[in-house]
Amino acid sequence: MECSIRSGDEVTEEQLKHLIGHGAHPVTGEPLGCRYRTFGPPAEGKRRHAVAGYDLTFSIPKSASVLWGVADAGTQTLIARAHHAAVADALNFLEREVIATRVGAKGPKGAVAQVEVAGVIATGFDHYDSRANDPHLHTHVVISNKVKTLRDGRWRAPGRHAPARLGGRPLGAPRGIVQRPPHSYARRGMGAPLARAATATRPWEINGVPQSLVQAFSSRARDIDATTDHLIEGYVERHGRRPGRATIMKLRQQANLSKRPAKHIHSLADLTDRWRRQTSEHLGEDAVARGRARDRQPAEAAAARRRHPPRPDRGHRPPRRLHRR
Repeated sequence: MECSIRSGDEVTEEQLKHLIGHGAHPVTGEPLGCRYRTFGPPAEGKRRHAVAGYDLTFSIPKSASVLWGVADAGTQTLIARAHHAAVADALNFLEREVIATRVGAKGPKGAVAQVEVAGVIATGFDHYDSRANDPHLHTHVVISNKVKTLRDGRWRAPGRHAPARLGGRPLGAPRGIVQRPPHSYARRGMGAPLARAATATRPWEINGVPQSLVQAFSSRARDIDATTDHLIEGYVERHGRRPGRATIMKLRQQANLSKRPAKHIHSLADLTDRWRRQTSEHLGEDAVARGRARDRQPAEAAAARRRHPPRPDRGHRPPRRLHRR
């Protein structure tokens, strides 16, 4: 798509209105392929609406959000950069492995083929806190439902499996790939060591951030967990068995929506001051000073390894390097 907007530019409300609202070029307003379908009022049930795009949410481990929320400005910048790098890699993966479109004709004599597209059109919105105003660094990425086919250059919608892959269980497979390299992001960004967490929803956490502090800044999660447990109990009473994993995820989404408080907007400066004060009271020491001390430990260890690299075992021969001719 020929466009004056470049990666990293700030988009305007009018540009998003063109793209998401009308399926048109964000700058010129020219239609990108067919218009969105319109549906009349149904005889029963909910009214159907055309899909204009998808909202994906990328979050960092809670311990990383807590460290980011109370750290000094330099450490906050490093954590944010590592997070944005992970989001960019996740989008690259979706473009390579998930997003595609279909061409052809249905019917007994028709044939349909899945073809590649020239990436996606997306914009991201950084959020700093949860609805309970706890530290929660995350990014909402809005992906347009318009993709350009490499085969003929025409604009189409993603294939029929894309909505499920972007909004349902199949995204669980990419999730494992997206969450696999946090060690590289954390070490590259700030030298932070990571550890495996005990739950599937939080596979990685940062060492050195007390679990009691993570729990103190997880009031929203506690409310959702309590409501989910109540919904599970009701399911067991109705069906006589415990729900499966997929059903539990749906019940958790229901709990999330049913216990969603109104948003209260605060500046990042006000939030940071509040988080640092709460952390200092919880730990009994200055939050920023503790964060700096935690950051120095892996950096000093890395410097020591550079000064005194481990000696190779004399009984072990290094692997031979293979060179392509």
